[in-house]
Amino acid sequence: SSIIKIYDISNPGGPREKLEKDTDKKASYALGICENRQIFFSCFHDGTIEAYSLKSGEHFRTFNGHTDGVTCIEVHENTIYTGSFDRTIKSWDIISGKEIKTYQFPSDIYSLSRAPIQGWIAVGLENGEIEIFHPSSPDKYTLQSHSNTVLSLKYANNGLWFVTTGKDQLVMAFKSPTGQPFFSKNQNSSVLVGDISEDDNYIATGSSDNSTTIYECIY
Repeated sequence: SSIIKIYDISNPGGPREKLEKDTDKKASYALGICENRQIFFSCFHDGTIEAYSLKSGEHFRTFNGHTDGVTCIEVHENTIYTGSFDRTIKSWDIISGKEIKTYQFPSDIYSLSRAPIQGWIAVGLENGEIEIFHPSSPDKYTLQSHSNTVLSLKYANNGLWFVTTGKDQLVMAFKSPTGQPFFSKNQNSSVLVGDISEDDNYIATGSSDNSTTIYECIY
C-alpha cells in the first residue's frame, strides 16, 4: 500500500489517527520518527528514504544512496541509520541530507537497532548472523545464533541487552556488546517482530501464525 498512517497513542480514549499520507510508492518497509524535529521517515522498496512533516505530511527531503529496498531505520538525534537489501548500512545527517558513512555486510540486512546510551549498533542479517559494531571504534562482534533470517532486533532502553526474532521461530536475548546469549525461546512459527517495553520489563513478539506473545523479564 502507498498509504502511511500516523497515530497518537497518548490519546486517553485510545489510539487516534493523526495523519494519513499517500506516498505514491508501492511499498514502505520501515518507518522512523524524529520527535524533536517533528519529522517522520519512510523507507521504500526503491532504495529511497523520504522525510515528511509530522504535522502536515509535507515532503521534507529525499535521501538517495541505497541501490535496493531499505528495510530498517534507526533515528538518533540528528542522525539516521538505514539498512538495506543492498547489504549496507548508511548513516545520514538529517539536517543536510548528506550521507555520512557506509558500512558493508556479508548478507542482506533485515533489522538494526542502536544502544540508546553506549552507541553500539546491532544488525540482523538474512544469513542468520548478528553483527555488533560501534561507529567510533574498530571493535566488532559477530554472532551465529539464528539458523535463518533475523527479522527484527531491538535494544533495551538501558542499552545493556537486545532481543532478536527470526524466521527460524526463535526469540533470543543477548548481552551487549559481546553478544552473550541469556534467553532463548522457540515459538510455533516465524517470529516477525519483537519489541521491548519502556521499562525493559516486558518483551512482546508477533508471529506469522497471527499470535502475539508477551514475556516478562525478571532481573
